[in-house]
Amino acid sequence: MRIVIELNTNKIPLNYNYLILSLIKNNLSKENEMLFKKMYEENEDYEFRTKPFTFSVKLEDFRIENEEVFLKKRVLLTISSCDYIIGSVIYNSFLKEKDYEYQNKYKLQIGKVSVVKEKNINSNEVVFKTLSPIIVKNKAGEFLKTEDLNYQKELNYIANNIVKSHRGNGLKQELKFEPVLMKKRVIKERISEFTEKTGKSIFYITGYEGIFKLTGDKDDLNIIYKVGLSFRKSAGYGCLDVV
Repeated sequence: MRIVIELNTNKIPLNYNYLILSLIKNNLSKENEMLFKKMYEENEDYEFRTKPFTFSVKLEDFRIENEEVFLKKRVLLTISSCDYIIGSVIYNSFLKEKDYEYQNKYKLQIGKVSVVKEKNINSNEVVFKTLSPIIVKNKAGEFLKTEDLNYQKELNYIANNIVKSHRGNGLKQELKFEPVLMKKRVIKERISEFTEKTGKSIFYITGYEGIFKLTGDKDDLNIIYKVGLSFRKSAGYGCLDVV
C-alpha cells in the first residue's frame, strides 16, 4: 500500500526524517494504540522488529539556512508498506489528524491524503529508482560504497531480514545489485547517544541514491518494492519506485 500525503509548513529541521517519523508514530498511536505498542515498545514482538513500512520526503522550492529548511511550497510525504492492515491504519490516521507540532517549534498542517496504485513486478529483474537514499553497513558498522566488494553481500543480508520479517522466511534467491546511475549522499544527523559516547555533535551517514537494477525472485522483489531496502528503512531510507 502506497500513500502520498501533502504537508503544509513554512519550515522544518534539516534533519527532517525524525520529524516525519515522530508524526507517523504520533498518528499511529492515536489510531491504534495496541498496534503501536507492538511495533515500538521495548519488548516488541519479533514480527515488528523490522518495521513493515518505509517513507520518503520530497521538498519543493526551498532554501537551507542555519540547520533549517525554509519552504515556499508543500512537502510531499510518501509512505509505503507491504502490510495492508498497517498501511490502512496509517492512512486512516492521517485522514483524522490534521495538525502536528514537533519540538514546540515546527507546525505541520496535513492536507490531501491519497492512496496511489502500486506497480506489480512480474519478472525476476526490475529497475528501481530511490525516493530516499539506500544505506548499507558491514558488521563493523562501516557505511559501504556501492563499489565495495562486500556491498552486494551486505545488501542481501539486509534484504533477507526484511523479507523474513514480513513473510516468515528469507529470500528465495540471492539478489544481484547493478548500479545504473547512483551517486553518494552524505546525511548529517544529531543523535544524543552518539554525542554522549564520542563527544561529536554530528553523526555522518553515507548512503546512495539514483537508479539501479535488481535481479532476484519476483516475490522477493515485490516485497522489497513495497517495504523498502536499506538499513534503518523505517526511519526514512530505502524507499523505492519502479522505473
